[in-house]
Amino acid sequence: MGPVARDDEHGLAPSDAIERARRGDRQAFDELCAAYGKAVYGAIRVRVASDDDARDVLQETWLQVWQKLPTFDPARGSFQAFAKYWSSVMVLRYYDAMKSRRVGEVVASELAARYPAIAGEEGMAGVLDRLGARRTEPEEPAIGADVYANLLRVTMSSASPPHQLIAFGFSKISAWTPRRITAELSTIPLRDLEARLEHLYLEESQLPPALVQPCFVPLRARLELPFEAVAESAKTLATYSHLRGQVVGDTTLQDYYTANDPTGDVTAWWYAVQRRVRAELQRVETGPLSDLLRRMQLTVARRASGRVR
Repeated sequence: MGPVARDDEHGLAPSDAIERARRGDRQAFDELCAAYGKAVYGAIRVRVASDDDARDVLQETWLQVWQKLPTFDPARGSFQAFAKYWSSVMVLRYYDAMKSRRVGEVVASELAARYPAIAGEEGMAGVLDRLGARRTEPEEPAIGADVYANLLRVTMSSASPPHQLIAFGFSKISAWTPRRITAELSTIPLRDLEARLEHLYLEESQLPPALVQPCFVPLRARLELPFEAVAESAKTLATYSHLRGQVVGDTTLQDYYTANDPTGDVTAWWYAVQRRVRAELQRVETGPLSDLLRRMQLTVARRASGRVR
């Protein structure tokens, strides 16, 4: 790590970390998160209901900052101001999810006043309008049980390693946050987590076992293989060299953590699985899954048109 330089809002950050992070260096971004985490968490905590909610919003904030980092302009404010701005946007989304527009308006007003340069010409009024409009959008058309089952099959048969698929499953199926996954599931063997995930899916989807259980067969099979037979690359083997010779089902999520904060690992796994599943769906030219992908793309495009820039 390079020398530490003071930022213009009395925070601390490695002198070149911002530029390295802008080039896609995840370690540099982790340094920024460590340097400014306390300040950004404090800005969130005073606006939300609990420590747990604050930690969840903080995780979403760093995801957003990572995605928006190419737009960071030091002439418009410090990195700390940039991170706090996006933390406030995530707080807005938090209150939107709670359907609390009144509190959201207070946060938006404060946000627009404190960070006018970062917010841009539009300010936050448009954000609130879009949030309100999104709540009145028509529901997506119902998806048939066969399509859900096919989507589950594609997901569980994807190239993603078992630990990523299992973490993704708990997040996607039961809306577990990365914090909850790391807190409650880290030390449980993957074989047991797979059985628990399958049970959860049957319980929450209400789909017939005959549709669901075959979808988990590829994942169950990979859990019985040695780690080196499942590792996707030489880099993966080198990263997790301590797992050589172990049966994958006997390993745990914590065996795959590489970041100082394992919630960052779980979040990265989620996005990796999502990218692979989307890539698989894009190879399907016709049929229900192809239709589902087009609907997903339309939804993303519609929401992107109202996203804060």
